Amino acid sequence: MHVTKWVGVAFGAAAMALSASPAAAQTKLPALPKAPAGVTEGIAAVVNDDVVSTVDVRNRAVFILASAGAPITTEAIERARPQAMRTLVDEHLQIQEAKENKITIEEKEVDAALSSIAERNGGSIADLANELGQAGIPISTLRAQIKADIAWRRLVNGRLGSQVRVTDGQVEDTMDRIVASSAKPQMLVSEIILPAETEQERAEARAGAVQLLAQLRETPQEQHEQVFALAARQYSASSTSSTGGDLGWVSAGEIRKELESALENMQPGQMSEPIETENGVHLLELRERRPGVDRRRTTRFNLKQVTAPVSAAPALERVRKRIDGCANAARATGGVNGAKVVDLGDVAQADLSDVMAEAVDKLSQGQTSEVLTIGQTSAVLVVCSRAAEGEGLPTREEIENRLFDQELAMLSQRYLRNLRRESTVITP
Repeated sequence: MHVTKWVGVAFGAAAMALSASPAAAQTKLPALPKAPAGVTEGIAAVVNDDVVSTVDVRNRAVFILASAGAPITTEAIERARPQAMRTLVDEHLQIQEAKENKITIEEKEVDAALSSIAERNGGSIADLANELGQAGIPISTLRAQIKADIAWRRLVNGRLGSQVRVTDGQVEDTMDRIVASSAKPQMLVSEIILPAETEQERAEARAGAVQLLAQLRETPQEQHEQVFALAARQYSASSTSSTGGDLGWVSAGEIRKELESALENMQPGQMSEPIETENGVHLLELRERRPGVDRRRTTRFNLKQVTAPVSAAPALERVRKRIDGCANAARATGGVNGAKVVDLGDVAQADLSDVMAEAVDKLSQGQTSEVLTIGQTSAVLVVCSRAAEGEGLPTREEIENRLFDQELAMLSQRYLRNLRRESTVITP
C-alpha cells in the first residue's frame, strides 16, 4: 500500500490553525457536500490493529480544507483525501507508540485544549462544535487530532528531549553567522516544503504544490498572510511549519542555491513557482527586502584593557597567553612593569577606534587580542562577553530555543518515519 507523502507532519497543525486565527474561527464554514449516491462508508485502512474508516478520512479531508481556507467542494475533498489518510495513519501510529511507552491522554486534557482554543476565539466548546457541525465535521475529528498531538508531544519531549544538546559554541557560531549575514542585503521569506523521497512521491508533491500555489494566489490580499500561515502549518514538512512558514530574514549563502536564485528574481509580495530540491518541492514567498547593515554597529563587546609602557611590550606579549578571561586579567599581568587593567565596559564595536575594532573583530568571550601599540602605550584587549543586537537580530535565548526546536523536530520526524517503516498499514 502507498500512502502519499506530499504533506508533512506538523505538531498540532489543526489546533494551531484554529487558535492562530480569530477571523477564521468566527467565519461560518460552508456546508459539507454530500457523498455521491450509492457510496457506502467502510474501512479505509488498517494501521497495525487499528481501523481508519472512510468516514474518518472524509471528515479529516474537509477539516483540512476548512482550516486552510480552501473551498469545500466534492472535487477538493477528493484531492485532500490522500493527505487526510496520511495524517490519520500518522496519528494512529503516534497514539500506539505513546501507549507502548505508558503514555495515556485523559479526555479532560483534550477538553482543556479545546476550551483554550474556543476561549482565544471568543467562544465556548459548544460554539466550536456548532461551527464545525455546520460544515458536517463532528468535533470528534478535532478531538482525535488534539489527542494525538498531546500524546506525541509528551512522548517526543520525554524520550528525545534529553538527547538534544545545544552548546554555547553552537549558539555563538549561529550568532556569528547571523551577524555576518546582516551586512549583506536581506530578504524576509516564508516557505512551504512538500517532502518527497521516491519518484511517485515527487510527482505527487509537484501536483500538490501546483494546486496549493493556485489556491494561495487566488486568496484575497487582506487574507493572504493568514491563509499562507495556515497552509504552512497544515502542509509543510519544514521546522518552520509551527511558525506559519516564517523563515525570517535570510541573505545570500544562508539557503540553498536554487532557492536563492528564485528569490533574486522575485519582488516583495510574490510567490515562487514550485522549486524541486533533493528534500522535496518548495514554495517560497518574498515578503520584504532590506539593505545590509554595518556589522560593527550590531556587535557589542564588554572589554577590559591591559596597558603598559611600550618598553614592556615583550613582557606583555609573554603573559597575555596566560590571561583566561576577564576574571584573571589583573593577576596574569601583575608581573609586567607598569601594567594596569582598565574596565572599558559595554561598547559597540563601531564606537571603538579602528585599531581596537579590528583587534577584537574575530575574538570570542575569554579571548585576548594581540599586543597593540596605541601612542606611547602597549595594550591588550580582553573580551569579557560578545553579543549582537539590532533590528532583525535574535537574542541569544531565541537562538538557543530555535536550535533546540530544530534538533527536536528533526529527531521527531525521524522517529515517526521509522514507525511508518516498521508498521503494517493495509488498505482494502
